Formats: sequence, structure tokens, C-alpha cells
Amino acid sequence: MKRITLILFLMVSSYSIAQWYSVEDGTGGDIRGIKFKNANTGWYIGNYAQNIYKTTNAGLNWFSLDITNIDSLQNLHGLETRGDTLFVCSDYGRLIRSTNGGINWDLINLNRRYIFEKIQLIAPNILYGILSDSISHYTLIKSIDCGINWMNVYDFGAYENNLAKFQFVNEMIGYSVGYRKLLKTTNGGNNWYTILLDSIQLNYIYFYNSNTGWLHRYTSANGTLYKTSNGGTNWILNSSLVYPTRISFIETMQGFMVGTTFDSNYRGTFWKTSNGGNNWQPINYNFKYQMYAGDMAQIDNQILYVTAQQNSSLFKTTNSGDNWIDLSRDSLFGGLKSISFLNDNIGFTGGYNGVLMQTANSGFNWSKSLSYREISLNDRIEKVQCIDNTVFVTGDRAIYKSTNSGINWVKLPDNLSNSHYTSSHFLNSNTGLIVYVNGINTHLVKTTNSGINYTEKFTTANTMNTGISFRDSNYGYISFDNIFTSINLYRTTDGGENWQGHNTRSIYSICINNDSDVYLASDNYSGILRSTNRGDNWVALNTVNANWFAINFVNDKIGFATCDASSKMYYTTNKGTTWKVKNPGSTADIYGMYFNKQGLGFAVGRGGKIYRTTNNGGTTGIIQEEYVIPSKYSLSQNYPNPFNSITRIKFNVARLSDIKIVVYDILGKEITTLVNEKLNSGTYNIIFNGDNISSGIYFYFMNANGKLIQTKKMIILK
Repeated sequence: MKRITLILFLMVSSYSIAQWYSVEDGTGGDIRGIKFKNANTGWYIGNYAQNIYKTTNAGLNWFSLDITNIDSLQNLHGLETRGDTLFVCSDYGRLIRSTNGGINWDLINLNRRYIFEKIQLIAPNILYGILSDSISHYTLIKSIDCGINWMNVYDFGAYENNLAKFQFVNEMIGYSVGYRKLLKTTNGGNNWYTILLDSIQLNYIYFYNSNTGWLHRYTSANGTLYKTSNGGTNWILNSSLVYPTRISFIETMQGFMVGTTFDSNYRGTFWKTSNGGNNWQPINYNFKYQMYAGDMAQIDNQILYVTAQQNSSLFKTTNSGDNWIDLSRDSLFGGLKSISFLNDNIGFTGGYNGVLMQTANSGFNWSKSLSYREISLNDRIEKVQCIDNTVFVTGDRAIYKSTNSGINWVKLPDNLSNSHYTSSHFLNSNTGLIVYVNGINTHLVKTTNSGINYTEKFTTANTMNTGISFRDSNYGYISFDNIFTSINLYRTTDGGENWQGHNTRSIYSICINNDSDVYLASDNYSGILRSTNRGDNWVALNTVNANWFAINFVNDKIGFATCDASSKMYYTTNKGTTWKVKNPGSTADIYGMYFNKQGLGFAVGRGGKIYRTTNNGGTTGIIQEEYVIPSKYSLSQNYPNPFNSITRIKFNVARLSDIKIVVYDILGKEITTLVNEKLNSGTYNIIFNGDNISSGIYFYFMNANGKLIQTKKMIILK
């Protein structure tokens, strides 16, 4: 057998404050696999959010297992568990493993040109997997040391092992579904022989033991299920008009099947059997979607979970399928794109699927706004803006307003018939500028009375509007994302009365950082542009080649930008001159960001992903004082001290040095690293947010080029 060369990276962990951490309750995208270790604890993988989620309360809530030590984990394909040991396979031949329920993860790299399609755990240390390449060539691989090392077992021909549908019933006996053939091995996959040749497509195989199994044959008009009792030698027609996604047995007679019924409605269906699968009884339950390509987790013969790769479908039964609890999160596969806060506690976010999420506890928990849904009818959300105790939500077909923290919503008068709203910016609770497309033109109008009357201010034939943003009541921009025109930015300095066009690349988002600095993010592989003179001139910054989405700055120098490269988030501490990778925990695309002045920030994106940070995203808010060149290294006492949650630490750097500032508790355990980077000579201030640590005495140390400079004590009182 041929051995594949591997690289294994082990995570070295210590207790620390998370820089970014997920706060969404489960994925809003596809659920590709689900497993439970007992009645309360389980996991599933969400593909659009590129995350692994865990529940400890029987599926009522799901929290993301952010994997910050492993970057570029894309397209999760398979989940396998035993106890607290988890395996997840993905693109680029990558496998991640946890032995403590998802707290820490190891990365195991196989060949990057392969997709790790599926994994199956046979015994505590024995696993089989399938790799595929770009020409649908499939390779069976095996590990005998719990996934650390892998060896080639068998190379299937192109399309011979279609869609990686294989199953081993023990270490020796396995079955594999080809396009129109069924293969079997009795020597651990080293050799395979054909036990069935067919004239139509074979779609799914499940074996309860080495003898008893089911096979699904599929055409566009019908699906038939067959059963064997002699290891695949003979097959008997079992059911018609079915498309099974999963079959599950934990004892001989009682079993369950989920999938889709081939009738005029193509409805999702659940079946059960009490006679070993000889007959299947459909349960009449109106699943929201066809249950294609999902999964099933069976706790016992009463409690089961079923999922589908459609719109976060997740259902639970506690009585063998007679009744079901819908645990699905709102469909957010398109993603959240805009987020804004009314005050320190109340915030809103929405996006492409028209679902408005809201929080009342500073973003720790989010739930859908039912009152908004009733009035908006899931109109796609283009922008959310909070100003002057008022919330504005700009939808594709209408603009909505709330003056009581989202309890009630009113629709602004629709005086712009047959229009698609693309963006808006309100200067106060009544005055706003609104961009809409009507026919072949984009129009900008202004209202001073919440939409009762509009005055047109600007028109252009460029219909690819992506946003409008203002620094104050006079100075603002309209941006466009059109690769077929050179003018994608317009600027006003008189509140929108007059607009001047600028030649720029296509623009996805714009950030007006201060009175002079403006940043543009392009989603057509054109990078990030910066102007230091309000847009008179633009400079292309040094970034990776990608589609860039959101850009936002914490202060004059520190900012974040997101893109669709393998690393999704980058940050800068020098006004964008250089950018570094910041891995927030998954590879979900991020479309919108928000920061306040206290270090609280959020990033929202695909699959309903919501990240939260309380320390400026882990940049810790390093601010260099201008024109100060210290003569020596020093670390000042934090102020205030004692403090509740926020304090400032000042330090001096005598010359270009590797600076590290670390916080420890009184027992010497590392709590967090505040600074760990090369800094030029200068005087710096850093903000430390102790929101997530308890009251007590702590120490912070400063090192320059590996040499201890000073130690200080600080006290947190809550």
C-alpha cells in the first residue's frame, strides 16, 4: 500500500480571551452532517458558515466551535464522531480532529489537490476516507492511528466511485456505490469486485450488518429501494417512489428513513419500520423542504434528528417520528450584510434573505424580529442604520422605520413606484438620502420628512449601486460596482446638492474613516484603495488578489477588511500600508462590520455568521502618539486602576523591536497577549478590555526583543 506524506499541526492551547468569537445560534445555511454522543450533546457542520456547531441542551441551542488556529478550512464535507473525538474533512485534502469535544483541534494535511469527500470511523483508531480530484478520480484511504497517518488502499477509476458513497460494516467488509454498479470488498478495501451491474443510476447504500442492507436506484421519474439479506448477492424490491437520504437502525427490527417522496409535491418524508425494513410506513409530516442530501442522528428508537442541505433545515422527534419539533434557524444562506447599534445593548443586522436579527444584550444573543417580518414579508435587506433613537431598514422594495427599539415598524410612504432601493443614509430621524433604481437609471433623492416628500438630487445610468455614506451632513459618497465603467464613485461636499464623479475601480463598500482618510474595497479582484485627501487622489494598497467586501476602521490607524481569499479577514495597524491575516474562527465570507469607541465590534456574513469582539478584534487598539521618540523602553501603570472593564496602558519603544505585552493572573496563568509584533520607535497607548475575566489582581509584562523590560500590577473590580 502506498503511504501518503502528511503534515500534522498540533494546537498548543492556553486560556485566553477570544479576539473574535461567534454568537449566532446555529447556522443559517446548509447542514451537511449531524452526530450525537448522548441525548444532550451533539455536533453538526454548516457549509455556508464554514463552521462546526455544538449543542449541550438537546438541540435547543447551537454554538459555533471557532477554530482560530487553523486557517482556510473551506467546504466541510463529512463529520464523524465517537464520544468526544471528532473528525471533519474538507477541501484541499484537509482533516481536522478534536479529542475533547471541539475545544482544541489538530490539522492533518493530505495532498492539496484532493477533496476529502467522506470519512468513516470503524473502530477507536481505524478510519476509512475517500479523496477525489478535479477529474472525479476517487481514492480510498485508511488510517490505523486515529487519523494521524494515512495510506492509499485502492484507486477507483474516474466516476467509478460516484460521489464518495461507500460504507464499511467492519474493518474488512465494505460496499461502494458506483454510477451504475455496486462494489464489495472483503479484505479491507485492497480488492473490490462487482456484485451488481445496473442500467440506471445507483444513488445510496446502507448496510445494518454484513448481510442486511438497502440500495436505492434512481431515475428522474422514480426511485426504488431494494433490500438484501445475503450481503448483496440478491436484492428484493422494497419500496417505490422514494429518494432516501439516510437510513438508520440501532437494533434489528426497528429502523428509520428520511428523504423525499416522488409524487407531485416532491415532499420531504420520514418513514419507519418495525419489521426489519421489509415494509416502510411514511409519517405524514409537512417538512418545509425536500429532504435531499441531509443527515440523520439516532439517539434511540424515540429520539432522532434529521437535517437537509436546504435552508438550515433541522428537525427533532421524541416519539419515533410521530411528531416533530422544528429547530431550523431562519434561512440565512445568502448572508447578513449590514449591522448597526442603537445603543450599547440594542442592535440589528440583516441581509440578502430578508431576515432582520436583533439583540438586546450587547450582541451576546440574537433573535429574529417577528414584528419586522410581519410588515416586510422578507424583503431583502440592503442596509440597517441606527441614528437618533431611530432604526431604519432599507429593503429591496421599501424602507422601514422604528422609533421604539424595533418593537413596532412603519413603512415609509412609497412615493417611488416600481423602484428597487439599493442603499440609503439618514442624517437624522427625518432627513435622509435614498438611492433607488427605476428602469435603466439610478436616482438619488432626499427627504426631510421621513419619505412624505422627495427631492431628486442626482441621476446616473450606472445601475450597480453598492452604497451611500456620509461623514457629516455635507461630505459623502455614492459608490458603484460596475466593471464596464470607469466612474464608480461620486462625491458631494454640500449635502448632496451637487456630485462630482471620480475614476475608480468597481466598489463593494466604502469607509470614511476621518475628515481626510477614505477607503474603498473592490470585489472584482481590484484590492483596496486609499485616499488621504477626501478622494481627490487614490492609491492602491498592497493586498492579496481577491474580491474584497467589508472595510471598517477602529481608529485612524487600525482597521479590518474582509475578502473571499482562503484567509477571510485581514487587519492593518498603519492605515492600510500593510495587512495581516486575522483568523476569526471560520472561513465564512464577511459582508458587514461595526465598531463602537469602547472596543465592541461585530462582523456578519454568509450563512448568518455573527462574530463579536470586545477588544477591537484582537488588535487591542495600539495607538502611536505622533512626533514622540523616547530615549528608552518603559511600561507605564495602567489608567484607571483599579478599573471595571476598560483601561489604558502606555509604553515606550526606544528603537525598532519585537514587542510583547502579556497579561497573567495571580497564579501565573497566561490570560491574554495584548501586543506581539514589531514596532518602530515611539510612544504607544493600548486599550485593554477585561469584560470576559473575573475580578482580581493581574500582572502585565513587557518584553523587547525577548528581554523583560518591566512588570506592572492591575486590579479589576466588578
